[in-house]
Amino acid sequence: MPSTTGSDTAGTDTGASDGTASPEERPLFNLALSGLILLSSGASLYEMSDVSPALLVAGFVVTSLAYGPAASTAPGRRFVARFRAVHGAVRLAIVFGVVALVFGLAFAFDVPPAGVQSAVFGGAVALAAYVVYRILADRFGDG
Repeated sequence: MPSTTGSDTAGTDTGASDGTASPEERPLFNLALSGLILLSSGASLYEMSDVSPALLVAGFVVTSLAYGPAASTAPGRRFVARFRAVHGAVRLAIVFGVVALVFGLAFAFDVPPAGVQSAVFGGAVALAAYVVYRILADRFGDG
């Protein structure tokens, strides 16, 4: 009889098409990376000593929705599948392109740096929470 634990991945392909490990197969790397992003954005925000609570919450909520309900929809699952099918260098270029777009728009519309950092920090907190949730769910099961 097949296993019914939360970490059972029978019948699912979690590896990338190029033979590299998928993000779910590298939980400690993901935790370290999200912690680094959290510390970096938090330190920058602390140095500015100016926090926008509304943008911090907005960054957290938008990132949480992107990882939760939006990723569970059919278009969200297709987007994730297509993004994972792309080679690593192209993924990196896409991420850097999005970051450049966000900071370019913030510069073009004269958004204060503390506002951008507050939103980034809120998103980093949500990312770290999601990574911890995934590690715990994989280790102890979803229910």
